[in-house]
Amino acid sequence: WTELIAGAPSIDIDEWQAVTTVAGPFDAPQLEPRVDLFWGAVRALHAHEVLQLFQAITGLPTVPAGGLGAMTPPFELFLWDDVGPEFLPRASTCSNRLFLPPYTSHVDMVAKLRMLAECPLGFGSS
Repeated sequence: WTELIAGAPSIDIDEWQAVTTVAGPFDAPQLEPRVDLFWGAVRALHAHEVLQLFQAITGLPTVPAGGLGAMTPPFELFLWDDVGPEFLPRASTCSNRLFLPPYTSHVDMVAKLRMLAECPLGFGSS
């Protein structure tokens, strides 16, 4: 019952990945490595960091009662090519969107996602 009222206390990363849409000014061959790098970095985070990251991106403290697929709007990973890899990711909580700079290393991606997770409202959240 608690989960129905308060939402799930942890994030199922496989479910999150399955319901995610990807957008941005990109060519199809460049898409998969960056998306894979993102999900690999999310999986490298501790469970509490994943929940903090989710909150920083969506503004929600837990998964909605209907699951990640019930989020409106659905989670979107926007591959943000207008900036360099020195930029931090940006969250738009109103649209459940993460603007992800073009990171190329796992270590850098994990570090930047941890920074976002530690910021309660996300970097540049709206």
